[in-house]
Parts: sequence; C-alpha cells; structure tokens
Amino acid sequence: MVSPPPPQPTGHASTPSGEHGRAAGLHDTILRLLHILIAGLALLGAPGCAHTTAIGRGGPIFAVSVESIDGYPVVTGGRSSGYCYLLQVADRAVRVWPVVRSPRAVEADTFVPPEAGETLLEADAEALKSGILIERSWNQAVVHEVTDEELDVGAAMIFVPGERRSVVAELRFRRIGDPRPRATRGMRSPADGEPGDSASVAIREP
Repeated sequence: MVSPPPPQPTGHASTPSGEHGRAAGLHDTILRLLHILIAGLALLGAPGCAHTTAIGRGGPIFAVSVESIDGYPVVTGGRSSGYCYLLQVADRAVRVWPVVRSPRAVEADTFVPPEAGETLLEADAEALKSGILIERSWNQAVVHEVTDEELDVGAAMIFVPGERRSVVAELRFRRIGDPRPRATRGMRSPADGEPGDSASVAIREP
C-alpha cells in the first residue's frame, strides 16, 4: 500500500523573509511619521526660538519654488486637479496643487500654465539643510535635507512616497540675499556712557 504524500505548506504560512519585509516596512513608516512630527513641532514652535525659524539660522537666503510635481506644474490656489501637497521649511509652509491638463483643455488650447519659478518660500541655507518637508498625506511624506551641491546647482529632485509609486518633486533654489548678521545682545548706546556705533555719535563743535 502506497502511503499518501506529506501535506504541502500553504501560501498563508509566514516566512522569515516575509516577516522581515513587514518589519522593515513598519520601521520605515514609523521613521517617516517621526520626521513629520518633528517638522510639525517646528511649525508650532515657540516664538523667538532661533532653531525653528526659516531665516536667521545662517547662510545665504534662497527663494524656493516648485518646477513640477509628477511632471505637472503647480498652483497655490484656484481650480486645479490632483492632490494637495504641503511644503514646509521650519516655521514657513505653503500648499500647492499639481495642475493636470484635461483632454478637453488641450484640444481647445485653453490650458494656461501657471507662472514658472514663482517663489513659494524663503529660507536660508542652514534651514534648508535641516530639511524641507513635502507631504501628500500622513503616510506619504518625506523630509529632504538639502545639500550644498543642490544649493550650488539650484535644483533638487525629491522622491515622495505614493500609494503605488513614488512621485518626483522638482524644486528650484535661487539665491536672493546674503547671510543676515546675528543680533548682538547687551549693546548700549553712547548716551549710556558705553561704546557704541560711531556713526550715531554726534560731533560737537567746541
């Protein structure tokens, strides 16, 4: 009598590689949420905290604009199609919407693209290096730490996680100002009998 073959494992059984993949995905999700939480706390930071400001931390000041998201230009308001994206650097934030061309608008040639290179945010180099948040939803967001090379080139391509695939956000950086001097505390005016700005000292005739 031939004995029956041993039972084969079903596809529902957990494998070490599958468990490792799920653990890695959960770990990445937790890290992404922590990044978003930190960026949100920076937005709600107490007034006067230098580490939460977009300008005043150090380095040249840049105008930040969005060239495209997923290949489409963006607008900051009005009628548009597509999901809303939040861009945030320290205590400054703005929402943008990708403008998707409808077949009817293309056929009628009525599509008017938004003005390219519109400044959305202003931030200094150190604030941008600390990270710029691009968020579509709570689980589709990324914090990108801008590098010196990207600031020199004036552009960065950032991959934002999506439901089925990553979406590419093309950012532009244009230098618009020199580093601002830090305020000096404890300075007194010449009227108080202490050294001060020589340009403010009145010259009296004998």
